Amino acid sequence: MVTIKSKIFTLLFLLAVLAILLFIWLGRSGSIQQEVTIIEKYYSADGSGKVTGVKTQEVENVNAKADGPTCAMKFSNDRILVVDCERYLDFEIGEKAFIQFDDGTITEIRAKE
Repeated sequence: MVTIKSKIFTLLFLLAVLAILLFIWLGRSGSIQQEVTIIEKYYSADGSGKVTGVKTQEVENVNAKADGPTCAMKFSNDRILVVDCERYLDFEIGEKAFIQFDDGTITEIRAKE
């Protein structure tokens, strides 16, 4: 009877560890995918965290690297996300797109077909 109780306890313990690890893994993936509309495009030539809107000329602060130009976009989900400047040129204001982002940076962006 003691061996059965110890086996059940070990099984429950391992299931709890598995559940905790699964919860941490799913929570840390952090990558979110959404369908959005591009509201504004921002640009900063000096690589600082301050970007200026192309259409509205409003200045916003973003989390940017200081090693070159910084490009960002504002989306219909009210987020301003940093995007690679080469991909930035492929999209226009008002265009619908699918984005995937993590920590304020777009990891994937593609046009809605």
